Amino acid sequence: KCIFTSDRHFLSTSDAIVFRGRRLPKIEFPPRLTHQKWIFYETEPPHKTWMFANLTKYNGLFNMTSTYAADSHIPFTRMKSCHRDWHIYNELSGEDFGAKKRKDVPVAWFASRCLTQSRREDYVKKLQEHIKVDIYGKCGDKQCGSNAMGGRIYKFYLSFENSICDDYVSEKLWKVLNLNVVPVVMGGVEYSNIMPKDSFIDVRDFDSAKDLAKYISYLDSNDTAYNAILRNKASLQCEALNPERGKGCNIC
Repeated sequence: KCIFTSDRHFLSTSDAIVFRGRRLPKIEFPPRLTHQKWIFYETEPPHKTWMFANLTKYNGLFNMTSTYAADSHIPFTRMKSCHRDWHIYNELSGEDFGAKKRKDVPVAWFASRCLTQSRREDYVKKLQEHIKVDIYGKCGDKQCGSNAMGGRIYKFYLSFENSICDDYVSEKLWKVLNLNVVPVVMGGVEYSNIMPKDSFIDVRDFDSAKDLAKYISYLDSNDTAYNAILRNKASLQCEALNPERGKGCNIC
């Protein structure tokens, strides 16, 4: 069985030691033992890690990596694969998903990081030139709370990543999978490998924010088209791509 502990008394008997990438400059490294694997672990994308640590100083130090990247030795990825449940899809026939949505503002964005590598904040500003977007959190004038209802009262939700990196997808997508809102995604992952393309909107499919705004406006004014996307999304069943990950592990 695998035992994970932060008790440094076990350093000399552990099969592996896990080091958080962004904390490397502050770590007091133990003596390197020949039988151990040293694992580089980080949840954040590269540019955010480099803000805290110059990783060139640690070249050749680690045996393995554990990151969100699919080619990591021990990927901890939250990646899911969603497929349509046709039984649920048929049950949702005639469902009016937009009936209780706001009529004045169709789009919501929740964000706390306002200067990002993806420049999502610039894209949102351009989008606001053509369609109304309510912004919650530190990047806008709306406060998160019961009135926002996690974005449920809006028809569209901006699931924009703060970093455009291969394989990087965060809770900005996962947290809206079970909500009756259409996710508008921005990121470096291939979203069609996660869920069918008819259940979300990808900014990469549009030449400009203006074109995206036109499409959102079309869906906002066309109940049939809007309900079709939400029906597609609401009928999805999602599961981890690697459900067996972690079984039989022998690292501590």
